[in-house]
Amino acid sequence: MFESLVEITRSDLFKNALRVIGAYGIIVVFAQDIGVRTGCKQALLGQNVFIQMIIFTSVAFSVSDDLAQSFTGTLVYFLLKYYFSKGVTNDVCFPSECEIRTCASNTEKKRELINQSNELYNKRSGLEPSGIQEVTTQPSRSSALPGL
Repeated sequence: MFESLVEITRSDLFKNALRVIGAYGIIVVFAQDIGVRTGCKQALLGQNVFIQMIIFTSVAFSVSDDLAQSFTGTLVYFLLKYYFSKGVTNDVCFPSECEIRTCASNTEKKRELINQSNELYNKRSGLEPSGIQEVTTQPSRSSALPGL
């Protein structure tokens, strides 16, 4: 019984960890699809870009069983989101065609409004501008996370 545990290599442990994290990512999406609410701290953790990279790569790995392809796919996602789309996102996860066209045509206007909003928030809260604020058009956290 314990002999099989000793035979597990670091590579096997790494692959199994990726599969478990990938299974978690798939389960979260399914749970949301059937209406199960996400925990507050769980949702906040998922907003961390580093955590997103790990989960996205793990989900892809659980399907492809190829780490290079999985990580490359994750990089493509982030390049499209932050470089190609210049960090401007839609207000909802599944936008209509009209919303997609509006987002594409109003990118600079949205960016300016968001930067103004960030500056106003910083002034009101007494925060110094960090100069490293992500420009997005996502709704506030309370409306972005159902049931919170």
